[in-house]
Amino acid sequence: MAGSEERHGGVTVGHTRQLPRLRRIEGQVRGLQQMIEDGRYCVDVAHQINAVIAALRRVQPDMLRDHLRACVEASLQGHMPEAERRCGFRSISATDSDLKSAGDSGMKSAIPI
Repeated sequence: MAGSEERHGGVTVGHTRQLPRLRRIEGQVRGLQQMIEDGRYCVDVAHQINAVIAALRRVQPDMLRDHLRACVEASLQGHMPEAERRCGFRSISATDSDLKSAGDSGMKSAIPI
């Protein structure tokens, strides 16, 4: 995780707590594959796809929260050079707009229910 620490001004970011959630999502995706192999009803498959998408959307804000916390901590401790702080601010702004546009893109539900 040295790469992670380098990008966060020496502050460790522990994303490993997301692994159990990601493993559950992986299981959901394998279940989707099985549903398709079994010829399950399309709407049932679509509902499960929506569940996977929702689960992934819950992972992202937790990871970004941890990232932001580490960046702020490194910045406050003076461990982050000015250029890196500016770069971090730009990436935060871009991520914020990406999250807002993803919420508005209509991808919340593939099928109107």
